[in-house]
Amino acid sequence: MNGWRPALGVPLCLAALVALAGCGGGATSSAGITRLAGSGYNSVGGDLTALVTERPDGWFLLSITERGEIVCTGLYDGKAAKTRFGPFNITCSNGARGTAFIGRNPNGGQTASYTLFNGGGGYVTLS
Repeated sequence: MNGWRPALGVPLCLAALVALAGCGGGATSSAGITRLAGSGYNSVGGDLTALVTERPDGWFLLSITERGEIVCTGLYDGKAAKTRFGPFNITCSNGARGTAFIGRNPNGGQTASYTLFNGGGGYVTLS
């Protein structure tokens, strides 16, 4: 194979998240620890849910789910900032790409917002 390695994209991220499907808040698995979960809306009013999972290598996986299916994922370095994370790239199962931010709310929770290059987007309140 001459050093060929698959690119880290949605299929790999989705595979990692599928391994976490049975995890609740704080639960552990070989793929990581679920740190935050929440719900929100996309730009056309559809319901979203999201998980932030800490991976064993210290990076965090944001996964956004719509109608029970994972639609977008992104990785970010949680050690790089204390109050705001991003922008970081997200990739969606329909091929769309964009950027996401996670910031702390005054009430102590966090909000993940994302904008897709095709004009879509959304937000999720995490706790």
